[in-house]
Amino acid sequence: MSARSLVAPAAAAALVLATALPAAAQSPPRTVTFREVAKSTTFSYVDNPPRGTAQRPRFSAGDMFVLNVPLINDAGARRGALRATCTVTARTKDPSRAPALCTGVVTLKEGQIVLVVSTTNLDAKVTTGSVVGGTRAYAGARGTFLSTTSRAGTRDTITLLD
Repeated sequence: MSARSLVAPAAAAALVLATALPAAAQSPPRTVTFREVAKSTTFSYVDNPPRGTAQRPRFSAGDMFVLNVPLINDAGARRGALRATCTVTARTKDPSRAPALCTGVVTLKEGQIVLVVSTTNLDAKVTTGSVVGGTRAYAGARGTFLSTTSRAGTRDTITLLD
């Protein structure tokens, strides 16, 4: 058996191990959870033309709203804030069914997490989105956002991929 025939399989095995080890060494995703405080939330609506009326509100493409939502942990201690803007992307007679593109920032003491959400139902019980960045402890963050609303309130879960 020649040296060349021994080196090729050894090199192939080393290449397989080199690519498999980093994948196996990856840590599991970490999660950040919090609850939204509905009673302290602020909401501002910008009704761009064509405008609806007080008797007949109607979302149209380009209408926007801005949210500022306090966040708490399970013990009820202040955790941070979620600030977001949403732009309606199509006209609709039913405001709760307006399609919208939202961008937001979750500000926590250890850093910020940037989110993007696209929805076709503003009143959905479950909303999902993407984590597209962050600062300080969350620098370079990527992952998913899940917001679930029930009678107990709204719980948000951010799953970060390392």
